[in-house]
Amino acid sequence: MAFIIIGSSNNACKVNANLHKFCSFPNLINFARHKYKVEISEMFFNKKSFCARVPGLLLLFLLIQGLEAKTQTSIDSVFNRQVEQAVHQADAKKLAGFFHPQVELILSGYQGIYSKRQAQFMLEAFFKENQPVAVLHESQTANGSSYFVLCELKTRQQTYRFCYLVKEENRQKFIYQFRFEKK
Repeated sequence: MAFIIIGSSNNACKVNANLHKFCSFPNLINFARHKYKVEISEMFFNKKSFCARVPGLLLLFLLIQGLEAKTQTSIDSVFNRQVEQAVHQADAKKLAGFFHPQVELILSGYQGIYSKRQAQFMLEAFFKENQPVAVLHESQTANGSSYFVLCELKTRQQTYRFCYLVKEENRQKFIYQFRFEKK
């Protein structure tokens, strides 16, 4: 039986070469109906039919799981710690190093899409006025190929909630959106 690889080497799943073009759930169900000439519900109610088709059902289940795994990006705690450490140290240059070349930056009074260099200058000005005292990691959530992190920044004058959106591009993570909001 021939196998092909779908996805990157990190998230690769092996599938039967005949199945490689069926990448959505409805197409997989239609393929199973055609291949086994039986409705999926019949497989579960007919003992003989079900036992004969267990390998096919197992392959179908594994294929669906593999396709779902391909779209998930793991939340990188090392990356997050480095970002949060740069904020805590008020290191705008290091923080801007994590940004995508065009980043959406939202600071008090400023909102727009800026280059990394512009964002760095804006963050330097922000940190001069708001010297960080503590950074607290609150939560994070993944959605497909991106994830969102929510933190709290305590400064001498004010407490801010800051959050950032991370997406993976060519096996490298970038911050696409970064915002500070008064709490």
